[in-house]
Amino acid sequence: MMPHEQTAPPDTSPIPALPAGAALVALVPAIGDLDLAAAAAWQFARRVASAGRRVALIDCYVDAPRLHQVSGESNEDGIVDVFEYGASLSRIARAQPGGSLFFVPAGTFSPDPARIMARPRWRRLSAGFRHEDAVMLLFLPPDCIGALASGLDGLVVLAPGHAGDDRTGSPEIQAALDRGIPLLATYTATADAAAAAPTTRSAPPPDVEDREPSRAEPESLAPEPPRLDFVEPAPPPGGPVLRRRARTGAPRRRLGVYVLILVLAVAAAAVAYRRQLGWNDVGTATGPSQPEVRVVPAFRQLVPHAVDSLPFAVQVSAWTSFTQALEDADTIEGRGFLPMISPVRLQRTLWYRVYAGPVDSQDSADSLLGAVRASGLDGSKAATVALVPLSLALRHVATPLAARAERGRLRAAGVAAFVLGQADGSYRLFAGAYDSPDQAAYLDSLLTSTGSAGQLGPRIGFRP
Repeated sequence: MMPHEQTAPPDTSPIPALPAGAALVALVPAIGDLDLAAAAAWQFARRVASAGRRVALIDCYVDAPRLHQVSGESNEDGIVDVFEYGASLSRIARAQPGGSLFFVPAGTFSPDPARIMARPRWRRLSAGFRHEDAVMLLFLPPDCIGALASGLDGLVVLAPGHAGDDRTGSPEIQAALDRGIPLLATYTATADAAAAAPTTRSAPPPDVEDREPSRAEPESLAPEPPRLDFVEPAPPPGGPVLRRRARTGAPRRRLGVYVLILVLAVAAAAVAYRRQLGWNDVGTATGPSQPEVRVVPAFRQLVPHAVDSLPFAVQVSAWTSFTQALEDADTIEGRGFLPMISPVRLQRTLWYRVYAGPVDSQDSADSLLGAVRASGLDGSKAATVALVPLSLALRHVATPLAARAERGRLRAAGVAAFVLGQADGSYRLFAGAYDSPDQAAYLDSLLTSTGSAGQLGPRIGFRP
């Protein structure tokens, strides 16, 4: 009798069980081999889907996509296009064999994953998934855990081939655990690319027509597989309409980004050189000028900067509810502005004033007001320029991760802090924006109750 050809035994390790109601779970690599971690993410997602949950596996490595390479998918449209260009998630999500697993690639190159993670829309997406008892699995860089706008239901640490090791000791993962995010599993099963890739390819979800429903219609996951159908609130009246870019392929897109960065760098160097020589725009000597705040992309390492006083801001709204003020501030942040929330007690009413800013001059504030209105944030035309130079200066921290973690801690305690860069390249948290010391009394007492101490004074720094 001829011996049977030996084959690899099936993986009989238990299917990972996620808590009931978990809608947003991060799959965080704890190893340096990201390709191996990506294969493990696919394997984990397939096992969760095989256990009966509907799963969307999302590649959040938007600056260096991984998941599409493992499975043989393309990376033409993805989560960046959903957030940045208004693409429909129904068209982006790709059904996998079996009908319970959908894949959302990274899509258009973005140099700053943390910026995508900070979008308030993540909260609406997770609410829709939770309503339908489905789950989003985010293949997430460790340094973006603290940037995610929506609260995570748990972490899964990807450490294939490292059974028995303590893989939760990295600073980013440990910081997340310290903030109370549950560690659901340390996934150590080894999965190579061949094992993780699907054996058959299914057709993408039907190309349904995009809709703009009413603001009251919730965003949710459609009940019928294999289509993921999401509904989002309509944009504010007068707001900008985001249109999708024509896709010309990943290489050309990345080349365009790199060329743009190079052009901006050359222009900035030319301006700096002219100022160093003391020439103004018409070529006459003016002597040395004051140093200006430089805008540094988030993906570059911070170096010491010139800082300035930032006394002006634009008041966008005022609320009697902290929750509503937070939602408005998240919308402002989603449009690219830095929000500030200032609680102030007027007679018997506690108001939460929501600002965009801060900026260094009246002219800058006027320009900011125009930008706020152009973005659709000021539908009632009630926004106004305000001179509010005082803030409560809080902790100094060394890294963006530490700043985001402290900001999240304070937010959970009812304090909406914001972050400004400092001259030595560090970061400092601030809270509130006031025109007189007496207005800060309530916030000062609130900070004392949370174990934080604030020093009231002029705001100094730059917006990182």
